[in-house]
Amino acid sequence: MKKKIEDRRWKIENGPYTFRGRGIKDRESETEGTRARIDQKMKRFWFLYGLSLLGCIAILWLVLNDTSIQDARGNDTKCEVHHVPLKEDVVPIVYGMIRRTGEESQARHSLFPNAYSTYEAGCVVEKPQKARVRYCPLCREAEKEWEDNTKRRK
Repeated sequence: MKKKIEDRRWKIENGPYTFRGRGIKDRESETEGTRARIDQKMKRFWFLYGLSLLGCIAILWLVLNDTSIQDARGNDTKCEVHHVPLKEDVVPIVYGMIRRTGEESQARHSLFPNAYSTYEAGCVVEKPQKARVRYCPLCREAEKEWEDNTKRRK
């Protein structure tokens, strides 16, 4: 008796027809339908994967190729020390708290106030990495000379 039950169960599970709760279906058509569903899911997965990868690449490209330039030009048109017209340049922005010695601060204020070889934007880091400034070419020369003299002394 037990053997007959096992044989029937085997025929139901592995025979040409299987019972799946909705009626009896042909086993081959069921596997074709399953394969079609799996293929459709895989196509959808790879499409969404490719789309998300493309989105990540686009965002990365935008972040790395950020061309925004902060406008840091003041209203001055002439250097107050050298009395020459100021020129425009794009310089790197330096973020953070910059500590200078009293000697350096005084030199920057009195000898080369319009050098602007870098632009100091404070402690809050923002997106722009470059700034458009107005500078005095003579101030930049004085700054370079002062820095060279300071390095020699040390």
